Parts: sequence; structure tokens; C-alpha cells
Amino acid sequence: MEVVAPCAGKIEIACKGGMVSEGQLLATVD
Repeated sequence: MEVVAPCAGKIEIACKGGMVSEGQLLATVD
């Protein structure tokens, strides 16, 4: 799942990965 969202804070790490699952994204935000 390609994530297209503003990269800020911890979420930036997920964005750098390019492809992350929704579960991983939520875990990263948390």
C-alpha cells in the first residue's frame, strides 16, 4: 500500500520507506 500523506515527525520514517501497510502507519503515528 503506497502511502501518500504529509511526512512529519515519526511518520517521516514511514514515508521514507515508500510502502507501508495501514497497520504499520498507525503504529508509527502512535
